[in-house]
Amino acid sequence: MSRIFNAQMHAWLQVFACAARHLSFTRCAEELHVTPGAISQQMRQLEERLGFALFHRVGRGLELTAEGQRLAVVANEVQSRISEELRLLYSGRIGGVFKLRCIPSFLSKWLMPRLPRLQEAFPDIQLRIIAEDSSGSLRDDDFDLAIDLNDGSYPGLSTTPLLEEELFPVCSPSLLVG
Repeated sequence: MSRIFNAQMHAWLQVFACAARHLSFTRCAEELHVTPGAISQQMRQLEERLGFALFHRVGRGLELTAEGQRLAVVANEVQSRISEELRLLYSGRIGGVFKLRCIPSFLSKWLMPRLPRLQEAFPDIQLRIIAEDSSGSLRDDDFDLAIDLNDGSYPGLSTTPLLEEELFPVCSPSLLVG
């Protein structure tokens, strides 16, 4: 048993966590949409692989052995932690309201032409846009991202320069001659 934990073991432990939670192969099978026989077979294979029993079969019910109780605590904790992390990742990246503060020129020249593709790619995100000429008084609680022309010195906020802007005068040729 050089490598006790592999993909098959992981699958069996997921089924074990379900069976231990219900103390019933039938209810576990209903939750996982398989037959009770499939659950029973997987638990038998897991017990053979581990070399000890996880359940006492009592009539039509189940009881966890001491080893089964220990493993059930860990298996359910791992599943809970994975579920919670996935929930956080999903809620943090996929949906919700995203507040963007930006200068009107950025909005009209850059963002608006790309907005349909952005909404198609992220349909669960509601984009709330605040267009301002200058956001000299940015507060970290009124936006998720700001695009600004200022120098980027906002205490307590993280800033990243996007580009350097060059300004130069332009005049009509007739004005230049005169």
